[in-house]
Amino acid sequence: MVKHDVKNIQDLSKESVKKLLSQSGWSRYTLLFILVVLLWNSAQIWLMNGTVNRVDKYNQGVVDEMGGLVGDVKVFADDLNEIRRFLLLPEKNYSVDQGSREKTGIEDEKGSDNAVAMFAFLDSVVQESDIVKNRQAAQPLFEALFVDKVLSDRLTGARLQPGERAELQVKFIDGTDVLADGQKNLLFGQPLYSLIFSADENKFMVQSALGEEKLADYTKTVFSARLADFMIKNLDAVRTKKLQVQADAKLAEEKARLQVEQELLKKKQELEGLVKDKAFVETLQGLGLKVAEKSREENNKYIFDVTDQSGKVRFSVFLELSSGMIKVLKDEQELDIKSFLTDGSKKKT
Repeated sequence: MVKHDVKNIQDLSKESVKKLLSQSGWSRYTLLFILVVLLWNSAQIWLMNGTVNRVDKYNQGVVDEMGGLVGDVKVFADDLNEIRRFLLLPEKNYSVDQGSREKTGIEDEKGSDNAVAMFAFLDSVVQESDIVKNRQAAQPLFEALFVDKVLSDRLTGARLQPGERAELQVKFIDGTDVLADGQKNLLFGQPLYSLIFSADENKFMVQSALGEEKLADYTKTVFSARLADFMIKNLDAVRTKKLQVQADAKLAEEKARLQVEQELLKKKQELEGLVKDKAFVETLQGLGLKVAEKSREENNKYIFDVTDQSGKVRFSVFLELSSGMIKVLKDEQELDIKSFLTDGSKKKT
C-alpha cells in the first residue's frame, strides 16, 4: 500500500514538473511577444514624433515668412503715408494687422485708375516744382563761370573759347588753328564741348564726341576747376573722335548719294525702255504721234514729250526725280501711270 502511494506521488510529481515546464515555455513566448510589441510601438512613436517635428518646423517657417511679409507691408504703408504728408494729404490707416482698409470718399481707391492718375499728376507737379528750384539755384552759379578768372585763364591757355550760349548751356569752341605737329586744325572754329544743365538730375553735364560726362556738385568751389581739368585733359581725344565721326558721316553720306544716283539711273533707264519699246512706238504711230528722241529735264522732271505731226506736244511721259515715280503730264495734270491699273480712271496727284 505504501509502495503504491509512493508511486502515485512520484507520478504526480512528474506531471507537475512537466506542467510547470510547459507553463514556463509559454511564459517565455509571451514575454518575447510583449517585447516585440513594445519595440514596434516605440518605433511608430519615434516615426510620428519625427513627422510632427518636421511639420512644426514648416509651420514655424511659414509663420516667419508671413511675419516678414507683414513687416514689409507695414514699411510700405509707412512710406505711403510719408508721401501723403509731403503732398499735404491726410494720412490713411491701411489696417495691415486687421486686414481691412479705411473707407474713403473714393470707392476702392487702391484699384481706382482715377486715384492712381491723380497721384501721378501730383507727382508731376512736385517734379515741375523741383525743376524750377534747381534752375533758379543753378543760374547764378552758371553766370559766375564766365567771370571766373582761374577758369578763364586755363581755357584761354588751351585755346578753348566760350561760344554760343543759351539758357543754362554753352558751347566751347576750338580756337587752335595749327596743331602741335604743325598740321592745320580741321576743327578750328567748331564746337568741341557743350556744357548743359540737367534740371531733372540737378547736375551739369559736358557733352562731346566722347559722350557725356556728369560733373560733381556744381555748388562746390572745385566745380570750375574740375570742368577745366576734364576739357583740357580730353582735348586731343575729343578732336580725334570728332574727326572720325565726321569722316564716317561723310562716308555714309557719299554712300547714300551714290545709292540714290544708282536708283535714279535705273529709273531713267526704265523710262527710256518704256518710251522706246517697239509696241509703244507703233501704237503712237497708229495715232499719228511720235515720242521725242531725246529727253529733257526741268523742275524735278526727266521728260520725254509725245508730239503730233505738227510738232505740238500732246502729252509727256516723265520721271519725277524726287520720288522715282513715272507719271504722265496731260492737259496740265500730272497722272501717276500706275493709277490706270486700278479701274482705268485718271487720278490727279
